[in-house]
Amino acid sequence: MTSEILLNEWYSYKRSMPKSVGAWPRVIKSYKDVPSEFLRVFPEYEIAFPYTLVIPEEKGTFFQSLKSAKMLCVSEDRLFLLENVRGIAVSREIPLDSIVSLEHGRILLKSWLKISTGSNTMTIPFNTVNENLFLPVIEAIRPAAKHEALSPLSQIRHQQELSKLGYLWKTNFKYFNLSRKSILPGESIREVVYQPEIQLSTLTLFKKPVFSKAITGHLAILTDHELILINEVEKTKNSQHLLYGGIFTYLPLKQISNVTFQEKKGQTDCVMNVTLSDETCYRAEFSSNSAVNLELFKEACANGLNPETV
Repeated sequence: MTSEILLNEWYSYKRSMPKSVGAWPRVIKSYKDVPSEFLRVFPEYEIAFPYTLVIPEEKGTFFQSLKSAKMLCVSEDRLFLLENVRGIAVSREIPLDSIVSLEHGRILLKSWLKISTGSNTMTIPFNTVNENLFLPVIEAIRPAAKHEALSPLSQIRHQQELSKLGYLWKTNFKYFNLSRKSILPGESIREVVYQPEIQLSTLTLFKKPVFSKAITGHLAILTDHELILINEVEKTKNSQHLLYGGIFTYLPLKQISNVTFQEKKGQTDCVMNVTLSDETCYRAEFSSNSAVNLELFKEACANGLNPETV
């Protein structure tokens, strides 16, 4: 009970909102708008000014530490992260092809991006109110974003791809919405597996359930460019515990070394292990009795993860 109160307080509207609108991220469109502390390390550009986000410093509170000022710049094939570390501006240059995983988390007004390369992991927190400003960054990183401009025909094809997620509308409306948001125009869905919530234990009183514990549901989508994992913030929950938001993990197919399915005893009798090129491993558990399309998803993975394969 105490942990739920702390969780609700931590993610409350009041605590999630910056003290002033001036502390919110903003897009700048010219070199003259670059904050003076970052001028020395701002990346060079030849033609168009890169998509650039300024993330102002945010003062710390009793519960949170100081968040230093940052800038995100997206050029054609790389991402620049500029940060003011104790008064000194530093710059990291990240080729987009070197990114092995991207995590986009969202809980009420708390959101974050976690970008992992073979040697580094960077987490960028931000307010969900400003999520639309970060979408171009997410789309630039994801390999599926490299497609031709939308045409009426491509829009029809996109709707046809989204229709493959239609069964989730009645099964789990939350995952129906989350999954549709995760698919970019031009991306083709090969197969989807959905694992509904699994009850672990139930305590009854006078034949009525008063407490239960469950493994939260999750979703895996294999497309022609990436493997998308969508799950709750917590792996298990109590019956009275409301979960908000979700976590999207995008894994480029070219960065996946291996995908295996291991059988085990228990309610979740199938474990998917995804190994990336930097040896990071992602794990997802399924129940062969309740997972939707599990065998078809296994078959799709067995047929190969080559992004060029249709």
